Amino acid sequence: MPIDPARLETIRHASDIGRWELIRCRPDARLAPYVSDYQGYREWGSATVRRVEFALPIVPVIINFGPAWSLGDGHKPGRMMRHGSFVAGMYSTYAISENTGASHCLQFNLTPIGAREIFGIPMHELSERIVDFSDVMGRAGAELETQIAEAVDWQTRFDILERFLIGRVADAQSVSGAVRHAWTRLSDTGGMIPVAALADELQWSRKHLASKFRQDIGLAPKTIARLLRFRRVVDRQTTDLSSRWAEVALDAGYFDQAHLIRDFRQFAGMTPVEFRRSRLADGSGVIDNVPRG
Repeated sequence: MPIDPARLETIRHASDIGRWELIRCRPDARLAPYVSDYQGYREWGSATVRRVEFALPIVPVIINFGPAWSLGDGHKPGRMMRHGSFVAGMYSTYAISENTGASHCLQFNLTPIGAREIFGIPMHELSERIVDFSDVMGRAGAELETQIAEAVDWQTRFDILERFLIGRVADAQSVSGAVRHAWTRLSDTGGMIPVAALADELQWSRKHLASKFRQDIGLAPKTIARLLRFRRVVDRQTTDLSSRWAEVALDAGYFDQAHLIRDFRQFAGMTPVEFRRSRLADGSGVIDNVPRG
């Protein structure tokens, strides 16, 4: 059945920076362990827009209807590659996206468990990489792109996507219960459970836990824990602009503000103060204003 309009949220923005429209959709409850959200995005303008994409514990997928994107990452910030529709594996550093200001795309964000089951490949093959969507999904992905591109509105596009994802999950080989438990524990605690305690719960060595995470999640448990803590900070700063950084750091499980600054530099390519200055209005990203090599 069609997507219920009550599941949609529309945000529109117009300023000197540009004009854009963002439509968010809450996924079907059956997809909760696998998909965090869907987003439709349209941006009108002629100026080049360069954004920083923070490292987060998700696997974003872009189905592109507009001009190709120039994409790079913090490992080699001066190297930009062109992509249409793509999958971004989880990163241990930030990424850079650049477009002409005339963007039009659908994005859906997968959990690591969701990406493992929907793509059906070991997640270390995607880690620290941006890969064309067709290379990951093959013919099924090409057919999905065509159907979504030909749809007349966002409700129809989200409905097509959702039916596709539900079918993929139903046919997928499930991630082991132990890895699923470990991911859930890390996620539910915001990355605050020690990796050693997690290994003890599973009666695994830390080496075996790291190996299984590389296969089914994509990054080491310690890195995932840091990303989850970092995400708590970013999410809080999105909703509470008056909060003090020292307080935010402690609440998210950081020992002190210095550790928070270290993670900001690695995962965002900027300091917390630069983050506050660089955010665009209405949740449309973070402008890259920091000089890079």
